[in-house]
Amino acid sequence: MVSDSTRPSDPPRTPLASLDECLVEAAPAGDLEEWFGEPDDVDETDELGADVVVTGITLSSQRVRPGDLYAALPGARTHGIAFADAALEAGAVAILTD
Repeated sequence: MVSDSTRPSDPPRTPLASLDECLVEAAPAGDLEEWFGEPDDVDETDELGADVVVTGITLSSQRVRPGDLYAALPGARTHGIAFADAALEAGAVAILTD
């Protein structure tokens, strides 16, 4: 059972686009192009997810609540991406992975 003690009762609502901007600012120069290709490969007009709002983040697919960003990262025995479908079914609005 998921404990409510660590979750705020009224979580902040953060637009997914603003989290994307934070990742771009935090990445070392040149790494994004190395990881994802040249900027020409990205459609700047793509607004997919423009209205998506994140209300929480979790590393556990079993603790996902509607509105969460699920961080699908490598674990001791398996990679979190293996649980992406379960996280989406539980209400995750975005998945962050390596």
